[in-house]
Amino acid sequence: MKIYILSDESWFGGASIANYRIAEAFEEAGHTVEVKTVNQTENTWNEDYTADLYIVANWAYIPKLQLEKLFYNHKVVKFYHDIPGYMYQPKTVKFEQHYNLMQYMNNNALLNVYISPLQADIYNRFIAINKNNTIILPPPKDMNGFEDKKSLKRNGKALYLGDISEARGISDTIQIATQNNWELDLIGPHVDKKLAESLIEQGYKVPGMVGNDKVKSLMNEYSYFIYVPQLIDSFCFKIVEAELCGMEIIADHYRIGRYYYQHTGEELKEMIQNSHYKLVKEVEKRLNDSRE
Repeated sequence: MKIYILSDESWFGGASIANYRIAEAFEEAGHTVEVKTVNQTENTWNEDYTADLYIVANWAYIPKLQLEKLFYNHKVVKFYHDIPGYMYQPKTVKFEQHYNLMQYMNNNALLNVYISPLQADIYNRFIAINKNNTIILPPPKDMNGFEDKKSLKRNGKALYLGDISEARGISDTIQIATQNNWELDLIGPHVDKKLAESLIEQGYKVPGMVGNDKVKSLMNEYSYFIYVPQLIDSFCFKIVEAELCGMEIIADHYRIGRYYYQHTGEELKEMIQNSHYKLVKEVEKRLNDSRE
């Protein structure tokens, strides 16, 4: 079976990590998979309708008519990574066309995949989720090596890891560190370059993005992990990773999907390690059922 994964990711963030993990699982099951990028500067899909299955991971830059055509004529799995900005406020007629499109995709999808109970609950406030074509799974990722290396001495400092932008709660993070007299380092891509420059001028260490392979060692070096985003984080790998590495975590539990799972960090680690295989089995079952 030929599968296309459609995404707007142009950098290797959490969504891309999950997308490629899903692609690997389908390939291991004997399918051919390509990840197609559709964003403001790149379109490697170009309305290619030759695939047997589409996994729509991010859709912001795909025109409405193309999405309707895709969901009406083809087998599509809708994988929800994020929560759109218009879901941060009560329903309004201003965004009614967005709700209608979301409902259309939800109704016509072979399967809808939400990555936390929090995320599914928020979507359900704006559209009617059908439990018969919906599952909730943590996003997949290789979690090997995320463990508390108790033999290592921690540095007593606080770590922020993620986009350097106010949407991710940088000001509140600084305030928390200051109140506790913790030295703070902020590591991640300079999404807001002016903010990053300002932080550097104030004397903060803001080195930019680090490879995912270095995260596990960072989390065994620092003592505290701070994450208090202004947005809602649908799942948040790094919270689970910080838990597994034994960090003391200061986080906004209400806005982070991980905290809506009633599982320990170790239990979630196992779920994250295998969720892509569970997804493949669920999709293959539904495809077989639809052919009968």
